[in-house]
Amino acid sequence: MVNVPAIGDPLGIVSGMTRMPKDPIALKIADLAAQAIDASGLLKDGFSFQTGAGGASLAVAEYLKQIMLCKNIKGGFLRSRRDR
Repeated sequence: MVNVPAIGDPLGIVSGMTRMPKDPIALKIADLAAQAIDASGLLKDGFSFQTGAGGASLAVAEYLKQIMLCKNIKGGFLRSRRDR
């Protein structure tokens, strides 16, 4: 073990990968991925979902949120990393 004055600096880990994409193509892919998850039959009350830190997966989570709100679906958990 080593004593350190502080653990990490959150400002040092934010990168372009942890931000929502603005590229319309990336957003369309994310939208289609969310629609595919919905069509799979897996998106139902109590489901669990975990994203990565990449912008595309954050966008999928955002699109899933909209689908869930429209269908009144509540998940078991959703884990997404989004630093602001």
